[in-house]
Amino acid sequence: MPLAKPLAAPFPINISPLIDTEGSQIHVVDHGAPSSVKVELFTMKGFKGSRPFTVGDELVIDGGMASFEVVDKIGNDLKCKCTDSGLFLPCAKFSFWRDGKLVKRNYKLPTLSRKANINFGIAEGIDFIAMSFVNDVDAVRNLKDYISTKLSKSIRVLAKIESLESLQKLGEIVEASDGIMIARGDLGVEIPLEQIPVVQEEITYACMQMNKLVIVALQLLESMVESPNPTRAE
Repeated sequence: MPLAKPLAAPFPINISPLIDTEGSQIHVVDHGAPSSVKVELFTMKGFKGSRPFTVGDELVIDGGMASFEVVDKIGNDLKCKCTDSGLFLPCAKFSFWRDGKLVKRNYKLPTLSRKANINFGIAEGIDFIAMSFVNDVDAVRNLKDYISTKLSKSIRVLAKIESLESLQKLGEIVEASDGIMIARGDLGVEIPLEQIPVVQEEITYACMQMNKLVIVALQLLESMVESPNPTRAE
């Protein structure tokens, strides 16, 4: 990252390094390396208290990388049938659905869980922090307060809109942030896919009204992962 700006200096471009925080997410255990999955046993031993899952629930891994249906509960484990095969990454995050509806998370997880990542970004001279799973305005304010104790210059905070809670408090989050990132991947798990274009437009309009930066993220020009040129549709 320290080389990015010097390398760009001779050219008529501006590079602003950005880091993405982890946010308040529930992860499965680190199973070592990415793996293709067909059938898996999910262990729930890391959770304390009641096990919230029932037979028939759908588990969605990493915003749709893979999906599973709970077919049996065996002690603290879940036996799941893979309904949509894909790549299962280490420490993958997951959400679950019941009767066609997203089950809201009731776990009290911190929005900013690893300040070491923020400290790394500050030391590397980043210009932006994209804050994941911002559900209220306090999360943005707390991050800005923390940055001010570490650095005299301003680092701009982009709140990532990717949950039902963030949509319900959109106005105040936009006002408190320096900009918004519309994280369509996780948002597409929280709301029906057909609502994404409308919600994306509403968020963009709210940012324009307050003269705030807005970024539409995830899978734009996705074909260029494999091809040097975008498709005509893109």
